[in-house]
Order: sequence, then structure tokens, then C-alpha cells
Amino acid sequence: MCNINKMDNQKTILIVEDEKAIQGAFKKGFESYGYNVMTADNGKEGLELIESIGPDLVILDILMPEMNGEEVLEAMHKKGLTENIPVLVVSNKSDGVSLFKCKKLGAKEYLIKVNVTLDELHEKVKQYLS
Repeated sequence: MCNINKMDNQKTILIVEDEKAIQGAFKKGFESYGYNVMTADNGKEGLELIESIGPDLVILDILMPEMNGEEVLEAMHKKGLTENIPVLVVSNKSDGVSLFKCKKLGAKEYLIKVNVTLDELHEKVKQYLS
């Protein structure tokens, strides 16, 4: 877990991802781009951090233990959090039903992990944080 103090106007990204290798790669990459990065290993922990620290942006996996990404989005949507916190879904779950549901619940993007590079994801992040 990173410290949660925002330095100057450094943006905070929360990565909610249960696969440690992907979580670590995203964390290291976004820190190298100059962001404050926090991580959560499952949806329940992610939702708790979203509610307590209010990150500037969330990168959210769908298939996770405790609480899946769709459930996190649903809880955020019910509390009005998706209006102020952009959520980028990055998952290997590539069915249209999940994509439609996530977009309906307020996800800004729905990207397939195996089809997106860190640089492409960073371009999306910059788009929503500018």
C-alpha cells in the first residue's frame, strides 16, 4: 500500500487487481509516469479505499475474489461515486454482457487486458485526468 498523502497536485490512481504480476506492473508503470498509486487485492478492499480516500481514477478488474468488479461498480454507482471518479475497467472478461453492464454503471472504458499496453492505458488515464 502506498502512502495516501497527495503531493502537490499529484493525481492518485487506485488499481483494484487480484493478479499480483499485473498489479505490480501497473503500479510501477503509473508511478514512473508520476502518479501516486494505491492498490487493492480484491473488490471489497478496493471499494473501502474508494470510499475512504476518493482516488482521482480507478483501474478495475472484473474477475476478483471477495467482490467482483461489477459489484464494485454497482456499489459506486448507487452512492453516486462514478459521477466524480472515472473508472477504467481492465479485464480479460470479454463478453458483451459484462461490457454493457459496466458501461451502464458508469465505467468510462472497458479494455481487454491482453489487448492493451501500459502506454495505451496511460493515454486513457491522461484523457480522464486532464
